[in-house]
Amino acid sequence: MEWIGLAEKNPNRAGEVARQIGADFVTQSHRELLSRPEVTCAIIATDEHLHVDPILAAVERGVPS
Repeated sequence: MEWIGLAEKNPNRAGEVARQIGADFVTQSHRELLSRPEVTCAIIATDEHLHVDPILAAVERGVPS
């Protein structure tokens, strides 16, 4: 299995999801996650009105999303 990172603002949900997916890294900041060298692609799974900033952060870094 490859490296999995998770950015989730809700710490309780982050812990639960991290356990379920076997995340290697968890943060509340999508920018912190996307700045990590292990990140080679991104899935932006937010409410529609919250897509722009994470997508732009991925594009800035050259990470396919």
